[in-house]
Amino acid sequence: MKFSKKFAAVCAAMVMCVTALTSAVPAYAKTSKNEITCASYTVYVKLTSKNKYNGKSRTYTSVTFSYLYAATFGTVVDKNGDTVKYKSGKGTGDYNIKDTGYDELDEISSSSGNYYKKLASAHIAQYGEKTATTTLALSY
Repeated sequence: MKFSKKFAAVCAAMVMCVTALTSAVPAYAKTSKNEITCASYTVYVKLTSKNKYNGKSRTYTSVTFSYLYAATFGTVVDKNGDTVKYKSGKGTGDYNIKDTGYDELDEISSSSGNYYKKLASAHIAQYGEKTATTTLALSY
């Protein structure tokens, strides 16, 4: 009985190590998610950053909406933490669609010493005459 428990523990530890080392999600990944209600339908919004050099946002639902929109914003700082500039993505939206609100910031080269200190996103969902909005934020 003891051997089988030790064997099971060793197998579980090996699976955890393999999962940790080969994971598709980087160690620095951050996500902020929320749900908003518009005309009694649920709209999902998400702001994701796989590391401090990029950021993207998405607005989506399972029902066809009149309009969906997402925009991403970031504060670029240098290696000393001083603000260099503010950046925004193009912001995307479309009419009569389920999943179109998607926006992404330009990736910053890690060799530049700059990175995104703060990220924010704005989301809009419109169903007929009803409109719902929200914002999300992440920081490093």
